[in-house]
Amino acid sequence: MFQTAKQPPLEDWVKSMLVLWFILLVPWPIAVMGAGMSGEGGGNHFATEVLVEAVVSYPILVFFAFVFKRRKPHLVFLPAVSLLVGFIAASMI
Repeated sequence: MFQTAKQPPLEDWVKSMLVLWFILLVPWPIAVMGAGMSGEGGGNHFATEVLVEAVVSYPILVFFAFVFKRRKPHLVFLPAVSLLVGFIAASMI
């Protein structure tokens, strides 16, 4: 009477991107400390704030990519936005 709806398996590129994002979570605490100290020498304060926000938001974006991996698989690229903004802000400091 009741049938369970099986979800389709994840595509290989979605699995690969999720594994990459979770591997990059390992050195994340070091990146947070480095981003926090990036403004110590003076320089562009706006770029420093953007860098810190990009680094701090990374695990949140990984969480969203993991949660929505089946409904919206293209959101698996969301953590790349944080990395891109972080690299751009770091080059401006």
